Amino acid sequence: MSKNDAYGIVNELERTIRRPVNPTVMSADRWGNGTDGFVTDLRRHPPVDLIVQDAEPLPA
Repeated sequence: MSKNDAYGIVNELERTIRRPVNPTVMSADRWGNGTDGFVTDLRRHPPVDLIVQDAEPLPA
């Protein structure tokens, strides 16, 4: 997936959930090497699922 495709999905998600989304794009090597502090923190404290009910997407 290209960065442009990913950011397009993020923009659509933000409109749907009416919340900002701050994506981080990284290589598979960075994700898998086990030494990156950001990745280590994500693994220790995984994201929380967000449930949105009855939300109408915001206009583009």
